[in-house]
Amino acid sequence: MDTKKVLLIDPDGKLRKELVEGTETPGFEFVEVASAAQALHVLAKQTIRIVILNITQADQEELDLISYIKVNVAGCEVVVLAGIHEIENAIRAVRHGAYLYLVKPVKSDDMRLVLQKISLRQEKDLKYLESQT
Repeated sequence: MDTKKVLLIDPDGKLRKELVEGTETPGFEFVEVASAAQALHVLAKQTIRIVILNITQADQEELDLISYIKVNVAGCEVVVLAGIHEIENAIRAVRHGAYLYLVKPVKSDDMRLVLQKISLRQEKDLKYLESQT
C-alpha cells in the first residue's frame, strides 16, 4: 500500500501534535501546518490526498482554501473539524466542497476510520478511471 499524505491545518501546534499522535495509522503520513497560506505552499510542492482543516472561525480564507483544493488538487478530500458551536461554519465548508465535518473533540478511532474510508474510496475511484482509459 502506498503511503498517503494527510495535510493537517490547525493554528494550535499542541492540538496538531495530539491529533497526529492519536491518529497514527500505517499507510498515512501527516504534514502539519498552521495556516491556509502555509497549506497552499505544501499543496504546490507535495502530493496530498487528504486535508484535515480545523475551522477556528468563520474565516473566508478557510472556505477559499477548500474551494481551491476541490478545483486544483485532483482527488484530494477535505475533512473539517468543528466545535459544537461552529456547526454552521462546518456546513458552509461542506457547501464549499469539504467531504465531511466532524465535531470536536474527535476520537482517534473515528479519525482513523474516516481516513481509511476516504482512502478506500479514492482507490476505487482511481481504479474506475484507469479502467475507462
